[in-house]
Amino acid sequence: MATISCPHCGTPNRGGSKFCNECGVTLHGHVEADEREREREIEAEIEIEIEIATGGDVQGELGSSASVRPVIHRFGRGRSRSTEAEPASSPAQAPDPDQPWLNPKMDDADAATPPSAEARPEERRLFSGLQGLLDPAEMTDSVLPLAVPQPPVGTATGIGLDSQTRRHLRTLSGSGMGLADAVAAPPQPAAPVQRPGWIALLIGLALGLPVLLLATSPDLRPHLWPGLTAAYTAIDQLTPGSPVLINWAYDPATAGEMDLLAQPVIEHLLTRRVQLVVVSQLPGGPATARGLIDQAALDLRRSVGFFPASSQPLMIDGGFLPGGASVLPLLGQDAANTVSAATLPGPTGPLSAQAVSILASQGPALTLIFAAQAEDVQEWLEQVQPLDGVPVIAVVSAGADPILRPYLDSGQLLGLVSGFDGAFNYSQRLPHTPSADQSTRLQVQAVAQDWGMWIILLLILAGNVRGMVERAGHNGGQAL
Repeated sequence: MATISCPHCGTPNRGGSKFCNECGVTLHGHVEADEREREREIEAEIEIEIEIATGGDVQGELGSSASVRPVIHRFGRGRSRSTEAEPASSPAQAPDPDQPWLNPKMDDADAATPPSAEARPEERRLFSGLQGLLDPAEMTDSVLPLAVPQPPVGTATGIGLDSQTRRHLRTLSGSGMGLADAVAAPPQPAAPVQRPGWIALLIGLALGLPVLLLATSPDLRPHLWPGLTAAYTAIDQLTPGSPVLINWAYDPATAGEMDLLAQPVIEHLLTRRVQLVVVSQLPGGPATARGLIDQAALDLRRSVGFFPASSQPLMIDGGFLPGGASVLPLLGQDAANTVSAATLPGPTGPLSAQAVSILASQGPALTLIFAAQAEDVQEWLEQVQPLDGVPVIAVVSAGADPILRPYLDSGQLLGLVSGFDGAFNYSQRLPHTPSADQSTRLQVQAVAQDWGMWIILLLILAGNVRGMVERAGHNGGQAL
């Protein structure tokens, strides 16, 4: 009975089975041939091995294929995985006249007649015509590959390759896949382009001329960014006594940069004699605001003899507003009630009543946000300004400027003052001269910025000159 040998585990299965009974692999028609068909396959394999080893025609070497019959018969029985005998009812197939050794009667006769002691070594030879070429094969029960000796160097094969490599090459040749060509040499780099020396002179002038112009320029002031002029104009147009709501969104942790930036703006507000109502969402915000406002009033008194009105305090403490961003919509809807509920007692007593009365009598004319982070300004613009409609001016650190610049372009911010550049340019616009301490701090920042700009320009110039010199050296000493 025909069986199907599993290509995965080798288990024999009944003919016509679709899946292996052992491992379940799909059987794609792997019907194992009977012993006679297996013998033909082994015969073809042996002929290919001999043809590869000798480089010629195995039929010409052996004369006929009859001499390979004993070995084929033994190996065919050992290689067959089918152990089931054919049923007696199956019809006998007539052997091929050209291959009489496939007759089962001859196999039985060979098995019944044991070889003699003298003939036993002769039977261990694979082929009688190649006694001096092939070594005896070990006859075992398991299937062993035929041991084919390597052909000597200089034979008809031409190259000293083993049989496995030759078979692989023959397979590639038969499938139409050609061998790879020789590896091409790496491409040689192209010859550098020679340029006249006047190009290097032009590049040097283009790099050095801006440096010379900056060195001889009398004006090295920091850059004036858009938004500062609008902020100064809006504050300068405030009428005395107008309430201005200030959201103090920084504390001593970021006071180093923000105090330098906020003091010119506070001095401008004090000279306009407006009522400053300060609220903060930071616990240390009101104290930081009071300290800076007192310092600004002291500098004004020393420089221009400024004295506040007796009936108007410098600052009305709106207190600390807890709750984070959730309290901002309440502040936009009703600032007076929000300040009344959230104001804490100040150092000189409760100021809630005064702040509430100012905010209740008239809304703020302007809102200023002193913030070190851009998020504080963004939250106010998103949750408070749409409700109260009061113009907003932002006084922020240099790091928050790029984030808030689109709000200025869209009109949500009336003005924007940021960084040391904003502090320097704003102080230059004030009608009075800044104090000595303020002028010294601004001068230190200006000198540091100028030195930083010079260092950056020199690094760029040195890098470009070095690049030109290195390229000229690679090109044989000629300038690019």
